[in-house]
Amino acid sequence: MRSQTCSIYVSRRKLATLDTEVKKLEDNKVEVKVTVPVEEVAKSIATAYKNAGKVRIPGFRPGKAPRRVLENHYGGKEYFLAEATEEIVNIWFPRALDAEDLIPLKKAEFSLDETVQEGEAYTFIGTVIVKPELELSSYEPVQVELPSDKVSDEEIDQQVESLREYYVTYDEVEGRAACEGDTVILDLETTLKGEPVEGLTVSGQPYEVGSKAMPDEFDGNIVGMQVGEEKEFDFGFDEDLPEAEGENERMHVKATVTNIRTKVLPEVTDAWVKATLDYEGVEDLREKISDSIQVQKSQQMPDLKDVVCQNELVSRLVGEPSEEMVRNAEQSIYRDFFDMLQKRSMTFDQYLMNNDISPEKFQKDTQAQAKESSAASLALDALARNLGLAVSEEEIIAEFERSGIADSQKLYSEWKANGRLPEIREGLLRMKAARHLNDTAEVFDIGAKPEPKKAKKSKVKADNSKAEDVKADSKKAEDKKPAVKKPRAKKAKAEAKDEAQE
Repeated sequence: MRSQTCSIYVSRRKLATLDTEVKKLEDNKVEVKVTVPVEEVAKSIATAYKNAGKVRIPGFRPGKAPRRVLENHYGGKEYFLAEATEEIVNIWFPRALDAEDLIPLKKAEFSLDETVQEGEAYTFIGTVIVKPELELSSYEPVQVELPSDKVSDEEIDQQVESLREYYVTYDEVEGRAACEGDTVILDLETTLKGEPVEGLTVSGQPYEVGSKAMPDEFDGNIVGMQVGEEKEFDFGFDEDLPEAEGENERMHVKATVTNIRTKVLPEVTDAWVKATLDYEGVEDLREKISDSIQVQKSQQMPDLKDVVCQNELVSRLVGEPSEEMVRNAEQSIYRDFFDMLQKRSMTFDQYLMNNDISPEKFQKDTQAQAKESSAASLALDALARNLGLAVSEEEIIAEFERSGIADSQKLYSEWKANGRLPEIREGLLRMKAARHLNDTAEVFDIGAKPEPKKAKKSKVKADNSKAEDVKADSKKAEDKKPAVKKPRAKKAKAEAKDEAQE
């Protein structure tokens, strides 16, 4: 076992068939020492001989050759001890991780100095990278601002205004120049470096002045033009470009105004509502709009509260997710994304084109999402630890049942044997923490949240000192695993369902 001067003894646990010893190392590495009892070693050795005996050996029926003959056939007893050692590690290390509730972020590294020996217990050491245990700067209930769950007159007015816009008509303007808000009909001849610009060299193009579809300097030149007037000017879409690059993108346009129209919005009267919208009148319309908005709010507010509360909790996280954890989260997002594309029979290039996204922006957005989800997971983990939350065997079985698994007890036993329970336990803990977070949150209307109280000077100093200590520890972290909010438990549920179907 590699010596680590910074090793910290964490725990030692003896189960019915397993003895584990755990040490924390640097950089979120954990060393797990596993001792497998002699009777389990004997079973693995017997399995190694049994599997080897399935081959046909001259003079013996399959499975009937004695050990001495098998050893001569395979080159010695060491072959079987090596096979048994491999089986011991593959079976018992995941169980040891389960016993210690550890989820590795990448494959373990093993120190296997010796193979198993008959009549002896076997001890081996595995080192894994796990997610960091960060803390929050405060565990008090979060204070958040949310829109009112009641429907306001302003919200109804906005919907009515949208209806008016939908039924807009246009009157031709005579005797005045184009103003902001007018729709002008333009003939455009646009060139860039002397070459026509596709899409901006057109005839009879309607354009609403002030709609922000074109740069402000374009609108500034159109305002004040009369019907039949022609004007030439330069403009560019270069607001976000470096100055030198922007200068190279300047376009020249010859614009002719052929028509000016002004919007005419309908007056919302009982007669118009009855004739156009088939409601009894204005009050009936507003009532129906109010009901519709209320239904939307009822559906959207819980999710909005989830997001706002979690964002507030993440803002309290002391430290950042490690590179390993973010990398795993990013890979998980990519897997889910490409599974979605496959189900929709869509290529990646088609998705980028349909959404007008460059590959570079897609990658950048995915990395940001992975970092956010990792931070959310660590914040919920910290809250769960602070609350002392736990997940029982019954809760895990119940989660399998909710997933539609036929034999949830059998699946639980299989996951336990394979050391996979920490994954679903982690997801359920985060769900519990998220529920507590939402249930205890203090909710204020937008703009009504009180200013945070200033702590006493001595307390601030103590809190900052503690925060800096935690931050210093967390800075050493390189490894982390993606598990966000509910996604982690969700993934475990999906895998459970798939395994049951198989």
